[in-house]
Amino acid sequence: MTLGLWTWARSAWNATLGLLVAVLARILALTLRVRLASEALDVEGPVIYAFLHGHVLPLLRHPLPRPTAAIVSLSRDGEIQAHVLGRLGFSILRGSSSRGGAAVLRRSLEWLESGRDLALAVDGPRGPAGRSKPGVLHLAERCRAAIVPVACAASPAARLRSSWDSFLVPAPLARARILAGRPFRPWEKDWTQERKLAYLDSLIADLATRAGQELERSQPDDGTREHRRADRAA
Repeated sequence: MTLGLWTWARSAWNATLGLLVAVLARILALTLRVRLASEALDVEGPVIYAFLHGHVLPLLRHPLPRPTAAIVSLSRDGEIQAHVLGRLGFSILRGSSSRGGAAVLRRSLEWLESGRDLALAVDGPRGPAGRSKPGVLHLAERCRAAIVPVACAASPAARLRSSWDSFLVPAPLARARILAGRPFRPWEKDWTQERKLAYLDSLIADLATRAGQELERSQPDDGTREHRRADRAA
């Protein structure tokens, strides 16, 4: 098989696999009984939604009030993820800290400066899990874009312990809780970069803990009191 044919076949396979995963992810997300609570209402200017890589699946139910882009790595897995998120309504910006960093940073700045929002897995694409990378601060401070920390919990759900991010996979019809915290504007803090990143990590971790606790306190029901659409706040 020639190189050109092999490249075409791989691209076609990734596109097909991306479509299949997108359909399955959408079906699963639509079965979730979601409650959403947000402390980030009516934020002026562009917003960066900051979340953990392992929380992506339940967050597909998070409402997107404005055009939102997602940063996806240039890896093979990233190509499939780009097909998935693109079919779910996101604009895609390809690149990461390890490959294509300068180009994706430039496109992300242009995107935010146009007043549109960005969804960013702050500990991706390779971890360590739960540790934000400096890029989110650079984007926020350059564009004066508020960082909105987002976290979730689901029950019943499984964790893929073999993955670096312990990817969260809710069961069909699972209950899910999504929390969006108060906006964090890092340019307003006279802190070191390390302290700002640690603070953002603590915001996301606290939201994840709260989401889990709220699920534990709530009692399963027949779904009549659970919102089946994430754009209806709890």
